[in-house]
Amino acid sequence: MPRPLRVSLAVLVVAAAGCGQGFDQTRENEKPLKVAHAAGESKVPGEAELPLALTDGALDAILALRDEPVAALLPGARAPYYLRRPGLRVERPLLGQHLLRVKVLDPDVILADKSLQGQLWERLSKIAPTVMTEGGRAANWKLDLRLYGEALGRTNDAEALLSRWDRTAAAARRRLRPLEGTRVAVVRMLPGRTRLARPESFPGKVVADAGLVPAEERRGADVVLVSRAPGVRATPASAGLRKAQVVDDRLWWNGDGLLAARAALRELERALASAGQAGQ
Repeated sequence: MPRPLRVSLAVLVVAAAGCGQGFDQTRENEKPLKVAHAAGESKVPGEAELPLALTDGALDAILALRDEPVAALLPGARAPYYLRRPGLRVERPLLGQHLLRVKVLDPDVILADKSLQGQLWERLSKIAPTVMTEGGRAANWKLDLRLYGEALGRTNDAEALLSRWDRTAAAARRRLRPLEGTRVAVVRMLPGRTRLARPESFPGKVVADAGLVPAEERRGADVVLVSRAPGVRATPASAGLRKAQVVDDRLWWNGDGLLAARAALRELERALASAGQAGQ
């Protein structure tokens, strides 16, 4: 069913049920749904039972929505610390010549990232409906959660989680009100250079949601959060970052989801306290 028509039917259901009754998502989930996404359009089950995650962000959404993935194919065959769960099946990342691994897992929906797996969409879609976020520079974890929620048949739950995040961020802003205006730079150490997170990036949005200012240049920052990319042996001090607070690289630079945002907010507040900012 086309998305505009589903929305119209939702309005009719609410009107017929009377004020305060809300939209009965369970009736919509009784049949397959068409989901428009970054790579095209996919017809997904009304409510997925065996989702497969191909990125940290996809796994984040599945776990945040309290679903269980059939598996997650992630870098190093290891989930980031904030997504580790007992019994979670994690395997090495997907490569184009190894699609048989996906077929063996027999998922009923695949959640992926166009910037990483876009060239495989048609082949993946022959195995199971595949829904892709935009990823890359256009990544937006809140929009991604909405999309993945729709793909899993959990639209209402995704909206509830976003509302809960708004309350979490508001509470953080109240705690950090004395630091309003503090400029925070998030820096990643790469081989031979450093990279500064932009305000529109995941790190920048977490900093902004906490009521602080994402610094657009390292030298003007009041607080610097630094991480090292895999394989980088240089220390923050060697890169001129002697007073920087060390944070988890995979979280801040690969994070894309509600659980990542919660973990990053916790690390941000700890870093501020270590830098002697939180008590000012």
